[in-house]
Amino acid sequence: MCCEAIAGSSSVKSLEATINNTFKKWDRDGNGTLDADELAEVLRTIGMKMSESSVQKLFREIDVNNDGTIQFEELSSFLCSAPNIPKYFQVLDEIRAEHDKRIAEVIGSYQGGKGQTTQDDEKWHRKQYDARLVPVIKKIFEHHDKKRNGVLEKEESLLFFSNYCEHLLRYYSDLNDRRLLFWLQSGAFHGLNEDMIAAATESMTDLKARQTRSYNEDFVINHRSAFAVIDSMQTGCLELEEVIDALTPGRARYREFHKALNCNTPEAVDLKFIQSARASCHQSMRDDHNSSFTHSKGALDFVGALLIQAYLFD
Repeated sequence: MCCEAIAGSSSVKSLEATINNTFKKWDRDGNGTLDADELAEVLRTIGMKMSESSVQKLFREIDVNNDGTIQFEELSSFLCSAPNIPKYFQVLDEIRAEHDKRIAEVIGSYQGGKGQTTQDDEKWHRKQYDARLVPVIKKIFEHHDKKRNGVLEKEESLLFFSNYCEHLLRYYSDLNDRRLLFWLQSGAFHGLNEDMIAAATESMTDLKARQTRSYNEDFVINHRSAFAVIDSMQTGCLELEEVIDALTPGRARYREFHKALNCNTPEAVDLKFIQSARASCHQSMRDDHNSSFTHSKGALDFVGALLIQAYLFD
């Protein structure tokens, strides 16, 4: 049903127009809604053999407000849903929370300009991503493979990119506050005054606003660039392994994919926080000729190196 609704779409804007035109075609009596009989007729027309009870179950699933009809917004939401993408970000959070404990321990070991890094961070992350994140990515792929032919064609990739970016930008909305709280509690900002921390926080708030704006301004170009990045074999469609590479932190195309979308990776938030705090610390040392922040700057350098080792291992 979704294949019929999105066929021929070449951009998010045309995708919406295509679904709207399809809805009007399916709305045989022209009253602006679909009833159960019209849905059943659509399913028959496109060759989907479903029992009456299965059709009724599908109808109730689409009819979110339970008014006995399907509005355009309900159909669009159903066709463009992405139930596994929130799970993807949930798993990222769970893995990050476990790694946070490791980071806090390492920060605690930082003494007099020296610290002990965990040499197996890269191996640990690869193991977690392969075991816990890749299965979710496979479900995301399967959900967007509307034609069930084992690849994402261009119109299907539009749904994938649009859904992923919508959730990614939403994810950013509270990520800054949560990560700032962690870094404050971890001791990484120990020795920095309130003005320095405020400057770093303001820098991150500005970054979040720029992030949303830069994606929305050129999303058509961004989606086209992202498709070219993932389609490494240049087949004109996206294979499962290509999508796994694009959505798994540390893999070859992960940062390239997000860069093409004009989006930061979720992990980049941590690195940029540390960079902002370090820059603020360095500025105070230079402006005030105050060497009391040397230890804090050294600690931030150390934490930054630790994060690079943990996240950027492609």
